[in-house]
Amino acid sequence: NEIIKINEPNKIVSNSFLCLMTKQIIDNKRISLIEYTKTVKKLLFDTIEISFNLGSRPYSIHIPRKFALILKNMIEYIANLLIMRNIEMNKESIILGDFNPNLYRDFLIELSKSNMNICLLNLRKPVIYDRNSFDIIKKSNLRIIWLKQFHDSKLNSIIKQNQKRIKSEFLTILSSNVFDSIFVINGISIWPAINDYFKIIYLNRFNEAVYYFETINQVLKNIKVKSIIVLNNTGFEEKILLSVAERYGIKGFVLQHGIFPENNYVLKYTNQLPLIAPEGFKRSEEHTSELQSRE
Repeated sequence: NEIIKINEPNKIVSNSFLCLMTKQIIDNKRISLIEYTKTVKKLLFDTIEISFNLGSRPYSIHIPRKFALILKNMIEYIANLLIMRNIEMNKESIILGDFNPNLYRDFLIELSKSNMNICLLNLRKPVIYDRNSFDIIKKSNLRIIWLKQFHDSKLNSIIKQNQKRIKSEFLTILSSNVFDSIFVINGISIWPAINDYFKIIYLNRFNEAVYYFETINQVLKNIKVKSIIVLNNTGFEEKILLSVAERYGIKGFVLQHGIFPENNYVLKYTNQLPLIAPEGFKRSEEHTSELQSRE
């Protein structure tokens, strides 16, 4: 808006999105808007980076998120067939969220020595990255949670019903004028410019959220989970995992790097207790008692 005021252009040439934004701002009919290209409507994380090694050389490729998730399911299905190691239902389990076996080899091997099911649950990228990660899982006592094995016709029906219900409610809200008065800058509504992107964010991510919420809920109903360890509590998938775990009173731990909480304010968030290893990695249950006694 300020640029237009200062330069007073007769013509603005830009991509479709900026032209649409500009249209909401200008009140001068003499300014001509020209689109030189259409903006592709996509989200930041619509592609996933897959890293792998060919010999000693590291490579990475970016593939569409939808295809990456299909490929991930296939890899984990095959891995489960090859490893042939089921979760022992009579034992307590620790779930590790989105761990790369290559980066946490010693930690995973140490944890697998406990008399518990140590389960890898990767919601974004495959558990198996290469031959080395496969060997780590096969030689240790780790289990892979393959979400599809917890699906049945009843769960699939619940997921579809909830996705349909939430979509209908959301589109009803969009059809009202409520957002025109929310997305306002200097008295000008930018809602018409961002409306389509807002819908895309919903359609792509909320359906995934429903799928993960219901499937993880099914996992936690069938496995005796004592605690969950994640690498962060800000990611889309991690938030869902920790949120569902909280319903069942399951403690969530964040494996932090270099931050040590020494005040009661941090410790009071019991579902996301920081898991700190100042003297090397320890088992999760040892950290639980350590933090409780410190509190």
